[in-house]
Amino acid sequence: MRKPSFYRAMRLIAAALIGPYFGLTVEGTEFIPGEQRFILMSNHISSWDPIMLAVAVRSRDVCFMAKEALFKFPPLGWLLRRVNVIRVSRSGTNLSAMRSALTRLAQGRCVGIFPEGHRYKSGGVHPFETGVAMLALNTNAPVLPAYVSGEYGFRKGVSVRFGPLIQLDDLRKLPKDSETIAWIQHRLRKRLVDLSKNGN
Repeated sequence: MRKPSFYRAMRLIAAALIGPYFGLTVEGTEFIPGEQRFILMSNHISSWDPIMLAVAVRSRDVCFMAKEALFKFPPLGWLLRRVNVIRVSRSGTNLSAMRSALTRLAQGRCVGIFPEGHRYKSGGVHPFETGVAMLALNTNAPVLPAYVSGEYGFRKGVSVRFGPLIQLDDLRKLPKDSETIAWIQHRLRKRLVDLSKNGN
């Protein structure tokens, strides 16, 4: 019997222990592709979000993008590298992080990103940074929206809701300039806002 990867082993542990602790519920799993690569886009309310999303996606390994500061604590940095987290600097152009994300997508893998760039405990959908739009523009990977809501605490209830894949083929034909990036940001953010209101 083939042993599970380190990522999948960690996900199994999280599904058995952390998900039930927080009272995790998941909706819209029928929208998660079985084999196709995709960009997972979610709002961000807590440091626990990547773990809850990894549990919710279930059958797919997701390479999440995370701030560089998390890697500075050696044990945590070791763990993040083992589960294929992409390091993102809070300063500069982050070309290295973008190249890493594009490489993983080119390999047929899935990349997870929090386009707001920061955590907002109040919930809702806040303005997007350009990262998710640039990834979508430079690949033909669809975007899977996910909205995280609720409160992290013992069985207080955290919900992850997925929506239909967002295809951007029409916008990818446009020039790769700031105007196109803005259009993509607008479309993606609108879909996440709609999802936050229980719509698809």
